[in-house]
Amino acid sequence: MSSEGGVCRNEQGVLLFAFSEGYGVGSNISVELRATNNGLHHCITRGHLSILIELDSQLVIDFLAGAAIPSWKWKYLLSRIENLKLFGRVQFTNIYREGNGLADAMARIGSSSQSLTMVNKLADLPAQVRGLLFLDKVGFWAGGLLDPAFSLSGRIDPALFQLKHLQFLDLSLNAFNGAPIPDFLGSIKELRHLNLSRAGFSGIIPHQLGNLTKLVSLKLSSSSLSAKNLWWLTSLPSLKYLDMSYVNLSMASHDWVHVMNMSPSLIELKLFRCGLSYISPTLPYVNFTSLRVLDLRVNNFNSTIPNWIANISSLVSLDLSYNNFHGEVPHRFSQLPNLEELWLGSTDDNLRVDWSEFLEGSWRKLKILYLSFSQLHGGIPNSIWNITSLESLSLSFSENITGSIPRAITKLINLESLSLDGYHMHAAIPDWLYELKSLKRLTLKDCMLTGPIPAARLGGLSSLEKLYLSSNQLNGNIPAALGGLSSLQRNVSQSLFENLKKLKSLYLDSNTLLSSLIPLSMSNLTFLSHLNLSYNNLSGRIPTGNQLRTLEDPSIYIGNNGLCGPPLTEKCGSDETSQGPMPVSGDVKKDEEEYEISWFYFALGPGFAIEFWAFCGILMLKKSWRIAYYRFFDEMKDRLF
Repeated sequence: MSSEGGVCRNEQGVLLFAFSEGYGVGSNISVELRATNNGLHHCITRGHLSILIELDSQLVIDFLAGAAIPSWKWKYLLSRIENLKLFGRVQFTNIYREGNGLADAMARIGSSSQSLTMVNKLADLPAQVRGLLFLDKVGFWAGGLLDPAFSLSGRIDPALFQLKHLQFLDLSLNAFNGAPIPDFLGSIKELRHLNLSRAGFSGIIPHQLGNLTKLVSLKLSSSSLSAKNLWWLTSLPSLKYLDMSYVNLSMASHDWVHVMNMSPSLIELKLFRCGLSYISPTLPYVNFTSLRVLDLRVNNFNSTIPNWIANISSLVSLDLSYNNFHGEVPHRFSQLPNLEELWLGSTDDNLRVDWSEFLEGSWRKLKILYLSFSQLHGGIPNSIWNITSLESLSLSFSENITGSIPRAITKLINLESLSLDGYHMHAAIPDWLYELKSLKRLTLKDCMLTGPIPAARLGGLSSLEKLYLSSNQLNGNIPAALGGLSSLQRNVSQSLFENLKKLKSLYLDSNTLLSSLIPLSMSNLTFLSHLNLSYNNLSGRIPTGNQLRTLEDPSIYIGNNGLCGPPLTEKCGSDETSQGPMPVSGDVKKDEEEYEISWFYFALGPGFAIEFWAFCGILMLKKSWRIAYYRFFDEMKDRLF
């Protein structure tokens, strides 16, 4: 039996509305998508237009972000969610289900009914739910997102210890101004989830946290924290998710592997930029029987990659990039049965990949392969097309790679991102790239590409969102009909960008393009948010219509002595000819003052019950605070996607 339940309240905890509904039989993905759709609908129709949605399914988040390809049976619901997102600002992030006790209770109520139940006041909430409204979560992270003045600071009152049944404590993204983490937090015995990331704490992490024997998730990401040792973690038998990124672990460097190897319940381990310098070359046995995510980016390991890592058969994502690993990449990585993401980029070009061994494995589920800044001996072999599950391939600035790009890459029908920066082709842009129909990101910077942009070929990449062709030797014109053409314009020329309606980033800087004008129809690229046309031979008036009005940085046009008009200071002559009719935008401008801020939490419960938890904070604040909030999530989105 699948069901959903949800609640929406303002920043003071006052209930705005709640709902529950049963669905009958359904898969967890389909029901969670349906709950997302219905929850958005309920809130948007009530005027809550700026929304943060927290889901427990990372796969659903990937679907919504376009980072994973969904089954055809889910595309209808996804399209409905996309349509609802047009009414406001919607962000998605991940949360663990155990933190949503109130949503659990609402979902259980929904499982007993096949009809929608709406509750509009606290007194009408079922008794078993009402008491959870203010006690289910203690989380104060939201304040610091808007303005430092709203961040929590000062001293944490030990009275917090009196919350004997507290299971979820989130103090992240606040400003405790260098205060130490209170020892008494280790006495809140019922805690399942503790998040102190980027909260302004500093000093040594107290070993008393090892007393939280029921802890499932621990997040301590902060560059101001350090640890003398990590042995206290061995007292946390239920720990599944550990994130200590940025924490200074240099004093614990020698034995951290052995500590983690005593935590068989770990599912995710993130130790990004922790100052670790040693990784055990051997282990008597591998006890990481549940580990799915291992993130060791940007540490100081100066050794070969240990072979025992290739024995963690449960691994889904492995990131060893930007360390000082050297020697051969273990070819046994290809035998990991569940591996979907492999990140091995090096900082010193000492990491070597033997293609003949590396590609001989099964690679049954691999989606992301990142080998940038590595030594790749020989050309890219045709056998690479055997990794048919591949969605992202990055070989940028790799040493010793020779030969042309094999056309066999076009058999990677799921490929969405291709990065080959620094691959010196000394040739024109390959005319077969248009066959990569799923491609969303193509980066060919500094590839010594020559000749014109093949409009008729690349124009077939209708899903393309980001195109980087910087620092090449491309010449000719920017295609005259840039952006979607009207029926009257299509007879002028076939354009590279005629079908690229989804393009968000376009980099053509540092080439020798000779177009006399920037096509006015470029403004039809309504999703365009990043543009660089600097250091070419462009001239004429810079178009200002529609989306181009938002690109106000003059540096994106510098190095083109013939350009004039805003945002440059050079004015155009009054007799300059027009570049054509201004495209008419179909967008409806939303009044920024209508936006509110809402937080929504989704989780997946037992029996495929979907819980919908919403916190709708209605903020009548000045414009600068809202801008700070939106900028924060824009930066987070750029890092994640």
